[in-house]
Amino acid sequence: MVDMSASVENLLLEADALGLGAVWLGIAPLKERMEAVRTVLNVPENLDAFAIIPCGYPEAVHTQ
Repeated sequence: MVDMSASVENLLLEADALGLGAVWLGIAPLKERMEAVRTVLNVPENLDAFAIIPCGYPEAVHTQ
């Protein structure tokens, strides 16, 4: 799972570099969440859902 977490982190960093907003929605290791995602997204039985990362352009950018 460490490699998958690192992959998600890299995806989030790249999304930020592209000016996208993104959030990590943890799915694994909670079996009920993994099964719910499998059902809703039609994930094949031989794969496990690990995370969902919604991305998009923010409506506004706030600076400090």
